[in-house]
Amino acid sequence: MKSFKLNNGFELPIVPGFREQVKSNWRIAYKNFEYKPIEQDKATKLKQDINHATSYLSKIGISIQGKRIMDVGCYLGIQCFGAIEHGATSALGIDIPEYYINSSLDKDVNASKILEDRRNDIRKYHSHLDQSKITFQDTSVFEMDFENEFDIIFGWETFEHITNPKEALKRIYKALKPGGISYNAYNPFFCLSGGHSMCTLDFPFAHILLSNEEFKKYVEEVIPQNSPKGYAKLSYEFFTKGLNRMTQYDLRKYIDEEGFKLLDFTSIPDMNMMNLIDPSTLEIARELYPTLILNDLLCSMIYFTIQK
Repeated sequence: MKSFKLNNGFELPIVPGFREQVKSNWRIAYKNFEYKPIEQDKATKLKQDINHATSYLSKIGISIQGKRIMDVGCYLGIQCFGAIEHGATSALGIDIPEYYINSSLDKDVNASKILEDRRNDIRKYHSHLDQSKITFQDTSVFEMDFENEFDIIFGWETFEHITNPKEALKRIYKALKPGGISYNAYNPFFCLSGGHSMCTLDFPFAHILLSNEEFKKYVEEVIPQNSPKGYAKLSYEFFTKGLNRMTQYDLRKYIDEEGFKLLDFTSIPDMNMMNLIDPSTLEIARELYPTLILNDLLCSMIYFTIQK
């Protein structure tokens, strides 16, 4: 197959090897979610997120010292340990095991137990810390019911996966103390790599041109070489359940509607991406996402800091 025809008649070219250029190891995403130890050096390296965030916040006069913090979508919780090392008084990490089950070949996996075991491994690397200051909960941002409890709420590569970001911001607002801060960095859906490993296809920005129905048809009909087990099913589930469609315009609107003060919004475009954008790309994508602008396609990371 040399092309895939969209419902609007546009012929989407199939470019062999393109997805490997964007996500060279995309096939390894199709696996069972299972326990595996993490080396101490790697755990230390992964703290770069909290290190960068604390450095950034210090530039706008905000210190993490003495603060109660939360990490939304914490995964292994490494940033919580880092936050305590930076002087936070307590750190709560929340995440939902269902996210890892949905991305796993084995749907009966006990993701909660695996996450707990891996976090306990990381605890062993932090015997110098008061472990009672670091806690974790299997809960989503929609289920949490905190009120005026946290000084800073962080989110790293989480907001693109939140199904209802406006509601999430409402819950975050409620959980923050008056004057509290939320710092977030995420990989938006509309950039070149925004489909992540499971939804990056065979043409630049193809994932933003397909409706749910068209995406399902695509992954069932356009089968890559050496496609992994569960390729079509897991890809479709991730496309429909694992990624939201929030544009930069939408995000700014939600921030304002939920009563936050916007302290900073950073979305730096990669102008090299211009060479990969077909003249019809934005036009077709806007049929699905009317608030889309060119900068949504050019920015692979968005950072925003808001205050209650």
